[in-house]
Amino acid sequence: MRPLAVFVLKLAGAGIAFALLFHMVESRQVLGALERAHLLLVVFGVLVFMAGQVLPAVRWQGILRSQAIDIPLSKTLRINLIGAFVGNFLPGMAVGDLTKSALLFRDFPEKRSFLIASVVYDRLLGLAAIMLLAILGTLFLGTIFEDWAFIPYLAAATLIFVSIIAGFSSTAILGRILRWLPNVLSARCSLFAGELQKLLCAPPLLWRSFGLSLGFQISWVVSQWIMLCALLPHAPFVPVLAASPLSLIVALFPISLNGLGVREGAFTFVLQRFGIEPQVAVAAALLSLVPILVSSVIGGLLLGSNNFLWRSAVSGTVGKSCAP
Repeated sequence: MRPLAVFVLKLAGAGIAFALLFHMVESRQVLGALERAHLLLVVFGVLVFMAGQVLPAVRWQGILRSQAIDIPLSKTLRINLIGAFVGNFLPGMAVGDLTKSALLFRDFPEKRSFLIASVVYDRLLGLAAIMLLAILGTLFLGTIFEDWAFIPYLAAATLIFVSIIAGFSSTAILGRILRWLPNVLSARCSLFAGELQKLLCAPPLLWRSFGLSLGFQISWVVSQWIMLCALLPHAPFVPVLAASPLSLIVALFPISLNGLGVREGAFTFVLQRFGIEPQVAVAAALLSLVPILVSSVIGGLLLGSNNFLWRSAVSGTVGKSCAP
């Protein structure tokens, strides 16, 4: 019952967020903007986003190969899309990440701790790329429009993120944290922590993976900019460069179903700081949902065609997030 209650609460959070978003504008104006959208550009934006999905698949494939888990790129891409589907329709990105690792438990039962560490490492590098783009976008916003309002919030988010990385990288800090856990759980989580530290302390893998993370996040920014261009000819790129990563950071707060509604509200708010009309900003945020839905549908179809993978994910995810 508890997972269902969390799902319902986060779904309600998404509904409230969208209600507040549409409260700021006239719905008819938003619908009018969407009706005037250039369909070919919308399709192009979706294609750019889907092409970008190859980059995190290559990133995770490289992480897995660092521990002699060599699987085809097509398989990592397929698992990533399944993870995106689960993460988008179940309460929390972590569920999608754990599903990704669990889908390989059956093939590599002796490397469960590493598989879980690999998706956490993968997620941390994605967040690092988002943070870097958010900093660049905020600096552009301040330089061009002399609007530095986001600096304190971004500084706080950066401090939290750096603290998390430092905590994972420090054996001493992790040791203190693990001492507070029950002995069995502490032993299991220490295996996961050790695998994660090995990944964080491998500079060549770190920089290669970060570069791929940055490339993927830029592809997402470009996709959103194309969606804005579909509504606003000659749309400027800088507003989207600021709005896209900042909205992803805001969406990390666990008050909605995978940030749904919260992400779009933050994206709209930042675009308006750059002078984009409210109805256009909201319409662009809604169009940016299209690539996410397309990738999720593909992930759902892949999941449905691989029932044995789903059974493996469920059995491996529930209660085994720190299993050896």
